[in-house]
Amino acid sequence: LINMASSGNFCVWNSLNIGSGGTTSVTDGNLKVAMTGADPRTTGTLGGTISDADGYYFETVATSIGGGALTLGIVNESRHNSCMYEQIHSRSGSFMWRPYSSGQFMVETSTNTGYGTFANGDVIGWFVKNSKLYVKKNNSDVVGDVVNTSAGIDISGNFFFPAVSRTVGGGTQTTAILRPDSDSWSYTPPSGFKGLTSKDKSISENIGPAETSDDYPAK
Repeated sequence: LINMASSGNFCVWNSLNIGSGGTTSVTDGNLKVAMTGADPRTTGTLGGTISDADGYYFETVATSIGGGALTLGIVNESRHNSCMYEQIHSRSGSFMWRPYSSGQFMVETSTNTGYGTFANGDVIGWFVKNSKLYVKKNNSDVVGDVVNTSAGIDISGNFFFPAVSRTVGGGTQTTAILRPDSDSWSYTPPSGFKGLTSKDKSISENIGPAETSDDYPAK
């Protein structure tokens, strides 16, 4: 069951930002993605500010890793904008994890094999705070310690977006589910972290939708 956010627009897999490799289909309100072939890819429709001091949190569920080809993570705005015409893994502005070959975490163009792997059914939690990335698997630390904000990965860019790809050719289909909001999370992030929803975005007081005064008719 995929729960939907109770209020506001929320991040889903972007059916209009699909790369040219392989095949990609999004279903279940665009929260589930299925991929076959080599290097299909897409990103989320809504992102967050990388330098945000309170932090953002979302989850991805690896429902079928397809022989290790399923690749999950985040990309910055530059990689997000180039998704349709080039790969999004192992590139600048890309921070993605796949279970292939006992686990490979691709920090831009470098590959770290020390973070292990993930399997079908695992829930991966992604935390972005103060220009650092932290990752948990089934609520256990994988990358850094988000509670004590130590050993996180430095991430570049102004904004980040969830990202998914299938980066090993052949094999079986890969599928993954995006959980952007507290209504759908399996785990609760530390205090201050928010989901990828419009209700969690700051709104300038100049355009506050609740404003009832006639002093600012432009609102």
